[in-house]
Amino acid sequence: MIPLIPKSTATNKQQSTREAIGLADGFHRDTQPDERDGLGRYCAEALNHDALDAQEELRLGRAISAGRKGGEIVGEQAKSAFQRLTACNLRLVCHVVTKEFSVDRALREELIAAGNLGLAIAAQRYDAGFGTRFSTYAYMHIRSKVFAALNQERRTVHLPRNIHESLAKLRTARGQLTQSLGRPPEQEELAAELRWPTEKVVQHLCHEQYPASLDAPVGEDDGATFGQTLADDSAETPAEAAGRSSDIERVRRALDELPPRDADVLRMREGIGGPEMTLEQIGGRLGVTRERARQVEQRARRRLMELMS
Repeated sequence: MIPLIPKSTATNKQQSTREAIGLADGFHRDTQPDERDGLGRYCAEALNHDALDAQEELRLGRAISAGRKGGEIVGEQAKSAFQRLTACNLRLVCHVVTKEFSVDRALREELIAAGNLGLAIAAQRYDAGFGTRFSTYAYMHIRSKVFAALNQERRTVHLPRNIHESLAKLRTARGQLTQSLGRPPEQEELAAELRWPTEKVVQHLCHEQYPASLDAPVGEDDGATFGQTLADDSAETPAEAAGRSSDIERVRRALDELPPRDADVLRMREGIGGPEMTLEQIGGRLGVTRERARQVEQRARRRLMELMS
């Protein structure tokens, strides 16, 4: 049994898509077990299917087109043609994944599953009137699905497909300019090469960055994490703390030199040693009007500034 989308790697979305396009859960073909692992046996099974010639592809394509109704394949003849066309081109998926994408074996299974989904979509939409071989038509769908799956696996923050395509153009242009200039290109040079605004280049360079975990270990023995090495811009530096302490001490000494009434008004107004009070509350405590309390405050502030200067 060689499922077009292995059950061990198919997601719920892939499963629903498979059912929507009429792809059977498995395609049976008797084989003798060997000592290869699951991925090796799967690729060997894919290669065991006979390659189709151009005439056979056209015949299967016509049968699929005749049974295509409302985006689905109906009829036994159309479904049988769909099964044969996809099964005989499983080798194409294995070729695209193994030859064009250098990934580890665990991720390769995911990419083959995504490529098989692209193959099934291509088989469903294939029309003999296109005038091209099915492998040429299916290659675009296979590579598109594999590329999308690879981008989703490699990034913590998923980006739209058009952004990934623009990033690919940016990397190509940067490689060409680096080779021709003998140095990494500037943002303005990339913008001129791609005919993009400089702001667009800057934005895509930001998209190109991969996030790092704050819990990632730093060093070997101390157990520090990456987040602990980041500076807190809002935190007070030692120099600022020392300066603030010095200013507070100067204000305290200046208040002690003011007349007691003026010093009390400033302390109540600024909330030093107690809650902050309004001019009306200060006037009530001193037995004067609000305007008189304001005049006393202004006089006290002028004296305080003279003492501190």
